[in-house]
Amino acid sequence: TNPAQPGRYVVTVSVDDGDGGVTAQTTSFVFGSAGPDVITVTPADLIGGATRVAVLALGGNDLVNASGVSFPVVLDGGVGDDTLTGGSG
Repeated sequence: TNPAQPGRYVVTVSVDDGDGGVTAQTTSFVFGSAGPDVITVTPADLIGGATRVAVLALGGNDLVNASGVSFPVVLDGGVGDDTLTGGSG
């Protein structure tokens, strides 16, 4: 899978501190394109056990809206004149 392609990808990172403490965090990544994108974050983006969403809109004049969600979201508009609206998470 090439994350440079627009779409949704799920990443789980596990950390083991060597003393028996292990934790994992699953994030759903939403990638835009080099052109203008309209991306709306919804609860349906919490795929594959994800507890948070990260949007990387990339190039173009993007509109990214996460106003309707209450879970953690990271929004990165990338290059361009972007409009980013966060939620309450």
